[in-house]
Amino acid sequence: MNIPTIPSLDDLVKLGLVTLGFPAWAIAIFVMAHTIKGWLDSLRSISRTVSDGMHGLGHAVNAVKEVPSGARIVAVVITVMVWIVQGLLIGFMYLVGNYVSMAATDRPRGNRLIEAVRDGGAGSLPSAIWDSLKLDPISGGVVAVTVICIVASYQQAVRHKDPSAAGAVLALPAIVIGWMGLWAAGFFAVLALIAVAISAMNGDWSQTSKLLPAALPMIGGLAACGLYYGAAVAGTSASGLFVSTWQPRAGGSSSERGLLLWRR
Repeated sequence: MNIPTIPSLDDLVKLGLVTLGFPAWAIAIFVMAHTIKGWLDSLRSISRTVSDGMHGLGHAVNAVKEVPSGARIVAVVITVMVWIVQGLLIGFMYLVGNYVSMAATDRPRGNRLIEAVRDGGAGSLPSAIWDSLKLDPISGGVVAVTVICIVASYQQAVRHKDPSAAGAVLALPAIVIGWMGLWAAGFFAVLALIAVAISAMNGDWSQTSKLLPAALPMIGGLAACGLYYGAAVAGTSASGLFVSTWQPRAGGSSSERGLLLWRR
C-alpha cells in the first residue's frame, strides 16, 4: 500500500509559483495581442476618416490609406501570440491533469515529486516537475478535452458567436471550486469578525494574529481558480481574435472586418 506524502503549504506554494506561471503568461499575452489589434483598428479608423475628408488628394490619399503589407505583419504577430496563448493553456492543463493523476492513481509518482520539491532548490523545481510528467489516461484526457474546447472555440468564432463559451466549459472545475471557496471565505470572514470582537472585549489579541496565516491557503486557492478560469477564457477568446484578424465579416461595420481588408 502506497501512503501518499501530504504536501505542506510551502510545497504547494513552490508548485503553484511554477504551475500558475502558465495561465498568468497566457492571460498577459492575450491582453497584449488584444491591445495590438485595438491599436491597429484605431489607426485604420483614423486613416479612413482622414481619407473620407480629403477626396481631392486622389492617389496620394489612396497610397496612405492602403497598407496591406503592414497589416499582414501585424496579423502574423497577433496569430503567433494567439497560438502561444493556446499552447500555454494546453501546457497548463497538461500539468493539471498530471497533478490529478498523481493524487488519484499514481501516488508513488506524486510522492517523488513532493520529495523533489522539498529536497531541491528553486532552480531545480522546474526540472523536477518536468521529470514527473507523464501522458497517462487522465492527463491525456484532460489535454484532449482542452484541444476539443479550443477547436470548438474556433468554430464558434467562425460562426460569429462567443468563443469564450468553450472556455467556460473547460474552466468548470475552477468555477465550482471557486464558488465553494467564496462561500468558505465568507464563513471565515464572519468567524474572523467574531474573533476580533471577542479579542477587543478581552483585550487579548494573541489569537487574532493567527487569522492571516490561516486565510493564506484560501486566498491562494481562490487566486489559482481565478487564473485557471482566466487562462481558459483567454485561450478560447483568442480564437475569436485570430478569426477576426484574418476573416472578413460580410456586411459588418469597419470594426467587424478583418485586419487585412483595408477599404479601397
